[in-house]
This record gives sequence, C-alpha cells and structure tokens, in this order.
Amino acid sequence: MWKKFTLITALVFALSSSSVFAAGGQDMKSGKPPCPPEMMKQHYESMMKELGVTTEQKQKLDAIMQESRTQAEPVAKCMWEKKKALMQYIFSSQATKEQALCKAKEITDTKYQLEEIFINGMFKAKCVLTPEQQQKFVELHQKKMMERPGQCRMPMPKPCPCQ
Repeated sequence: MWKKFTLITALVFALSSSSVFAAGGQDMKSGKPPCPPEMMKQHYESMMKELGVTTEQKQKLDAIMQESRTQAEPVAKCMWEKKKALMQYIFSSQATKEQALCKAKEITDTKYQLEEIFINGMFKAKCVLTPEQQQKFVELHQKKMMERPGQCRMPMPKPCPCQ
C-alpha cells in the first residue's frame, strides 16, 4: 500500500510541468509556486528520459497531464481565493470563530476536489507506464529527493496512521 501511495504522490510532482500542479504549495505572499514551471518541465523531461519512456508513452502522458492541468486550474484558483477571503474575514470586526471554521471547511472541500483531479490523472498515467518503469520511477524519485534536500521538492509523505 505504501509503495502505491508513494508512486502516485511522486507522479503528481514529477509529471507536472505547470504551475497549476504547484498551486497547493504556492507562497501566500507572492502567489508563485515553489519551483518555476521551467524547472518542473526540466524535471519531467529528465524523468521521462531516465525511465526510457517511448514516444507513444510520452504523448499519452503529456495528454493526461494537460487534461489534469486544465481541470485543476480553476479549482486551484478558487481555493486560493477562498484562502485569501478567509484571512480577510478573520481580521474583520464581524468575524466569528464558527463562520471562520465554515469557510475553512469550504477550503478543505475545494482542496479535496484538487486532490481528486490529481489522483485521477495519476492513475491514468500509471496505466501508461510498465511495471518496471513504475518501480524505477519510485527509485529515481527517492534518489533525487535525497540528493537535493531543500531544493524545490515536496517531502515524502508519511504513511497514513489509519492503515
């Protein structure tokens, strides 16, 4: 179970070549993703090469990622607008804790929609890779995470305590 979760999570970050996929990790002040889209695209291209992805596989993966980005963009924008609105509300004179928590729940629900788009895309992408490529991807991703601590990377997820 842990390997499957790691693969899906790793695919989300490695296969995304747009700032939309980084929207969940935007800097609240600048609104910019933690990594420039160009760097994410380079990582994507490098990973495809190291995995030995065929031209046909790459075309399919590119289409899957484009579809996911198209779906995610408006949802990510909505989430960040809700976050901004919540911060403004909290410091307004009419703010109540209960209403702030309701607004926070709306943000969580929107973030869930975004995660659902990512996961759907990753399961589609996973079907394009061979089992050997999937395994190699996990190994390469973990290696790169260790080589570049603190450089435009997301931490490896911790296992869910429920499982």
